[in-house]
Amino acid sequence: MPPTNCQYLSQTTQRKYRNRLEKQLLPFCERAGVDAVKDVTVEILDSFRANRKLAISTSGRELETLRHFFSFSVDRKWIAENPAKKIRPPKNAKPAEVVPYTQEEIAKFIDAAKGVGKGDYERRRAYAAVLLLRHTALRISDVATLRRDSIQNGSLRLHTMKTGGLVMLPLPDELLHALRAVPTPRGATAPSEYFFINGSGSSRTAVSVMDRCLRAVFKASGVIGARPHRFRHTLATEIIANGGTMNDVATILGISEAVAEKHYAKWNQARQDRTAASCGSCIRAQIGHRGKSWL
Repeated sequence: MPPTNCQYLSQTTQRKYRNRLEKQLLPFCERAGVDAVKDVTVEILDSFRANRKLAISTSGRELETLRHFFSFSVDRKWIAENPAKKIRPPKNAKPAEVVPYTQEEIAKFIDAAKGVGKGDYERRRAYAAVLLLRHTALRISDVATLRRDSIQNGSLRLHTMKTGGLVMLPLPDELLHALRAVPTPRGATAPSEYFFINGSGSSRTAVSVMDRCLRAVFKASGVIGARPHRFRHTLATEIIANGGTMNDVATILGISEAVAEKHYAKWNQARQDRTAASCGSCIRAQIGHRGKSWL
């Protein structure tokens, strides 16, 4: 089972624990006659992993989960040592490089959003969601559950669902106009507290609905490999290309500077130059007027 103190983690992280531990490891241990954490050996874990048909990168992330769980068990003195630490991670487990979107691809998303769905209701919502991703790089969970009071005086200020990190940044007029035009969510009382949900369902349902909306946009755009998370890389590299610091990236994306350094320090000057050639005017304006508009 997941650690008993994981309630503070995001729902997505909790589901990963449940899937890898409760739904995968626990049934395997039961079939092997292992009914206590202290009886899980390196050999048991080796056998468990040998039966898992996973991609290299996924296998590496699963091993991380096992190490976290057994480290938790050591801290609670349920076991004397962490058997998962003795397992070597898969070789060549480097994740595929995430390539930022080009301006042409972003334009395709915007055009596609204006034509998805059955009518104006769906299209205005899709258009605003795509612009949110493009200009704020929020995670899909934060887009789906965005509250109206998160935007004050033309700026966004919110704590992200996944990490609780604070996001603060000004929004361009294009996005502000799109958000004002978003219809009241079906089933909500006017005025609604949220842009895209009526507030009566779970956040998981809201994310699922938004995910289907964006999948339709991405499919209609024809952009290969499109997914919401690539907008985070797009915005981060634009900030760096325009003279922004890792602290700027961290502030805009709502992450720590260490995490920003880990994911985005690889962008060398040549890459920055290529990105700068196609970056949006909004980013250039924010970098040039950091004291007035960034914080």
